[in-house]
Amino acid sequence: MAVALLLFAVVILAAWIYLAMNITKEDIVEITIAKRKNALAKVKKIMKDESKKMNTFIKSGGDEEGKEAEKIHKKFAKKMKDAQKSLDKANNSAPGIIDIMPACGYAVMRKLGFNADNKIFRQLVDNFTRTDGKENAFTRAKYLLASTISYIMIGVMADAAFVSILESTGNPDALSIGAVVLFLIIVLCYVPLSNLRQEAQYREERIEAEFPNVVSKLAMLINSGMEVSRAWELTANSSQDVLYEEMKTVVALQNSNVSPVSAYTQFMNNCNNKYTSKLATSIMQNLSKGNEEIGLLFMQMSSESWMERKHNAKRLGEKAQGNLLIPTLMIFTGIMLFILVPIFMDMVGSF
Repeated sequence: MAVALLLFAVVILAAWIYLAMNITKEDIVEITIAKRKNALAKVKKIMKDESKKMNTFIKSGGDEEGKEAEKIHKKFAKKMKDAQKSLDKANNSAPGIIDIMPACGYAVMRKLGFNADNKIFRQLVDNFTRTDGKENAFTRAKYLLASTISYIMIGVMADAAFVSILESTGNPDALSIGAVVLFLIIVLCYVPLSNLRQEAQYREERIEAEFPNVVSKLAMLINSGMEVSRAWELTANSSQDVLYEEMKTVVALQNSNVSPVSAYTQFMNNCNNKYTSKLATSIMQNLSKGNEEIGLLFMQMSSESWMERKHNAKRLGEKAQGNLLIPTLMIFTGIMLFILVPIFMDMVGSF
């Protein structure tokens, strides 16, 4: 068994090296871009988290210049320093050995025909689009999937070699230990995929939950005579949640002399949601038509979005009831067993 496992590990290592040597210039470029975008996304996330934490702290009555605020700044400053260092390294240095570890995964994807039509790959692209917009979503999804494939192969190879060593020393639990290690390797490789999916799902849910409030505020302000751009800015600054932060990005872009069409287009791409796309499209189509028509349109959108929110709440309630059915039946079964087993045992004993 030990020899077979060692041979298996050698075969996987040879296959990994062979596949990694098939790396192309395009793969290296994609790895470099993905590393930079991932590092930049981490920096932006830390900045947003710090801003959100500080705003929550201040709203709860905390002192912006106090010791608690200073602790928050120090905590995020350390994270930002590490993230900025990774970003500088990704921007200013050529890919090293560690950076091209996913090369094997790129070769596997080419041989298996992974492309935009593949369900798994398409889901990854969609998740990156929902979390960080369409820009480089394809490249980052490809890098993540290639990294997962490559690290699983390395993990399986190392696990096989490890179990082979344990077997050669006569350890009776070698196979059990190897199975546990293999399970942990698969879980660790799956964690980034799961985190991305959960982040995308959370972001989409938050945008859909916030949309009725946002469009209602816009409708109210515009119908009171306010210009669309000013109503948008006031609404954006009224909260720190996901959709409001994307609205602030539009304000910042327009203040930097970016055209409204480009700013709202980026808003649509970043949110990647049917409701926000309809909102941004309506604004772009009515930029030159004044407030009256768009005000009525927003009132209609507000009514429709609140109705849709009620339907969603009802569907979620029905789903929750369905999810509780099985645990309820299990509890009921346990109670019945707890009651009936002693009665049955007494009956058997009496005979």
